[in-house]
Amino acid sequence: MTDFKPKEFKSETILQKTPCGNLYVTVVFAEDGGIRQILIPTTGNRDNDCGHAFVESIADLATYALRRTDQKDARLIIKALSKHYCNRKVAGVKVNSCADAISKVLERVMKCGT
Repeated sequence: MTDFKPKEFKSETILQKTPCGNLYVTVVFAEDGGIRQILIPTTGNRDNDCGHAFVESIADLATYALRRTDQKDARLIIKALSKHYCNRKVAGVKVNSCADAISKVLERVMKCGT
């Protein structure tokens, strides 16, 4: 049996307000500085009305796509996520949907990383 030693990865958790409530998005970075995983912790997002399975599936798909792209294609993924609108509107919230919130977090962390 081999020794398993968990690796430590740098991560950043960002609170993003959405029309459905607060969404906490954690971005885990790979050793090369790319995005390793996008996490939407269920326990921290109890005040978000969107279905957790829906939001987590968006995060999983974005993670899968971002692991397999270069910087230029990552921008296309962010753009695709930002095109979706929720039927709820809340005054003062500049995010259109939970997918848009994830795109804004990705955009922010990618600007900081470049």
